[in-house]
Amino acid sequence: MTVPHLTPSALDEHLERSEPFTEPVQARLDEAEEFPAAACLELDRLGVPSYYVPQALGGWLGDYTDLIRVIRAVSRKDLTVAIAHVKTFLGGATSWVAAEESPAGRTGQQARALADRIVGGAVVSWALTEPGRGSDLRSGETFAEHTPSGYRLSGRKWPVNNATRSDLLTVLARTGAGNGARDFTLLLVDKDTLAGDGYEHLPKARTLGIRGADISGIAFDGALVPEGSTVGAPGAGFELVLKAFQLTRTICAGLSLGAADHALDVTWHFVRQRYLYGKALRGFPHVRAKFGELFAARHTVEALSMVAGRSVHALPEEMSVYSAVVKALVPEIVDDVVIGCGELLGSRAFLREELRSGSFQKLERDHRIVGIFDGNRYVNRQSLIRQFPRLGTCWRDGELRERGLHAAVDPNAPLPRDGRLRMISRTGCSLLQALPYAVDGLRAAGASPAAIRSARRVLDLCDRMHAGFVDDDTRTARIGAELFDTARSYELCVAASAVIHTFLTRVGRGDTDAEFDELCLRASLAFVLSRLEGRPGAREVYGAVADALEVHLGQADRLPSPMDEEELRR
Repeated sequence: MTVPHLTPSALDEHLERSEPFTEPVQARLDEAEEFPAAACLELDRLGVPSYYVPQALGGWLGDYTDLIRVIRAVSRKDLTVAIAHVKTFLGGATSWVAAEESPAGRTGQQARALADRIVGGAVVSWALTEPGRGSDLRSGETFAEHTPSGYRLSGRKWPVNNATRSDLLTVLARTGAGNGARDFTLLLVDKDTLAGDGYEHLPKARTLGIRGADISGIAFDGALVPEGSTVGAPGAGFELVLKAFQLTRTICAGLSLGAADHALDVTWHFVRQRYLYGKALRGFPHVRAKFGELFAARHTVEALSMVAGRSVHALPEEMSVYSAVVKALVPEIVDDVVIGCGELLGSRAFLREELRSGSFQKLERDHRIVGIFDGNRYVNRQSLIRQFPRLGTCWRDGELRERGLHAAVDPNAPLPRDGRLRMISRTGCSLLQALPYAVDGLRAAGASPAAIRSARRVLDLCDRMHAGFVDDDTRTARIGAELFDTARSYELCVAASAVIHTFLTRVGRGDTDAEFDELCLRASLAFVLSRLEGRPGAREVYGAVADALEVHLGQADRLPSPMDEEELRR
């Protein structure tokens, strides 16, 4: 049976009415550490797995911002469900990358067969990590011995999301004797084809957050994987994983954005309904300023995430930069948003039943995992630091890819379908390298003098930061601790450029709330500058944002998201 194509906004509306996604049900499952099977089945019934498959292979994935929106919609309701369900995209991503590079022959056929399985509801895991190895994938000892009948697979993969519940696993295994990138191969392992004594599941790990998720493992003992199960060519496993990370790390932004939505909505309702000393909590200036700051933080990472999502198509050669920036910065800022919301909620943030079935304290626990899997912030910042010399050169030369950049920042522009993912960006970061031109464009777009001054401060800081990029080869040099701080500053500058470009695009279209857009621009720039300069932001603009939300929303249930409005326009 063919499932009608469900848009992200339609999915969001449906989940608002779905029983498995109600907060009391989530609380009960969390308390029992029980897998959210009913919710995952509901997502299958609605056709959500089709968003995990590219259109070229028969799925619905034509624009990665749509996938981010889908994940965001589910995460708004329950991060445990989102993390459990979206793992199938992660499991299939290396096959999509391999098929993109070699669409014909066995690789293409394998990807199409996997796509059909996923659309039909099959669960796919990504088995990369091993006990005691952390993020060092090259130290893995799971070995695949090539035989005339296939590969004999032995070793332990742990922890792995959905290791036990999955139908298939994409396994990174050592096939060479050394420790180089060409000593690893990816195998697509179908459990139905393995002999029963060739593997066993490792017990579910108990976790602080996402308590119901299947965080377990699998041990192989000479399991025979049929010939033709390699994803891509033998020895290409490590490179395929790194390229797939550029996709998976980017779409993880949807998890964080959904968490921010949930936290802000809970807090928004609380500060409007809570009274202290005979006065509504929202009436206190420091509360309004704090909430406006939290809203600005979400707006900042939202703009960055949407531009990065479109860059998968528009600027694929630069995704080694955008994916690292998104995966390092977005979860970090959303963690801070959740903490800030907790400060406004006070004791209600810690109670397990008092406020909306304890959904906030569950959310706070659940989101901590987002910054860890698929490479933590330090892993991503290290990959960014390795590219500093090239990024510095491209900044000084003013190099950028104009056509791709236009498509990345304008959601109504046609998405190009040329270019491929690369290990290192040869053209740097066009989004950031275009910052001087974007700042110059603010005056013509009618931005206020205050916004223009803030944008120029960001540009000055960005220019000084690039001047400090050394010409040493950071690919092999020892990385000092101070460079991680520089990487964080770089990420904030990229986010600021995304905010400015988003503002210019929206104002240029002329069908938006220009006054509110201007406030969001000023507040986001104030937020970025507070992080770059290490001092508090402009509290008056944060308070103005909160006041505007009061007028703009009235009694509406959900805070506005300009990026979600873009999807409704298409």
